Amino acid sequence: ILSYLGTNNHGISQRSNDGVFRILSCSFVSPVKRISLIYQALQLITNYEVEWTHIGGGEGLKELKSLTINSRNNIKVRLSRGGLDCTVKKVIEEK
Repeated sequence: ILSYLGTNNHGISQRSNDGVFRILSCSFVSPVKRISLIYQALQLITNYEVEWTHIGGGEGLKELKSLTINSRNNIKVRLSRGGLDCTVKKVIEEK
C-alpha cells in the first residue's frame, strides 16, 4: 500500500495586497516536529506584519501556546486543534 503525504499542487499563491506576510502550517505538534522553530524564525521579522496560523493539535500544543503568548506587536498567531482538509481550506479562503 502506498500513501502520499502532502497536498496537490495549487500553484504559487498571490502576494497579499495589504503587505501582511501570512504563513499556514498544518502538523501534529510534537517535539520531533519542532514547530516552535517556525515561531522563533518569525520573531526575526521586524519590518512588516506577520500572521501565522497553525492547524493541528498534539502533546506539544499547550507548550507552543505558552511560547507564543508574548509575541511582538507585528506578529499575530492563531493556533487551532483542527486538521481536517475542510479546516485548512476554510482558513485559506478567509484571506
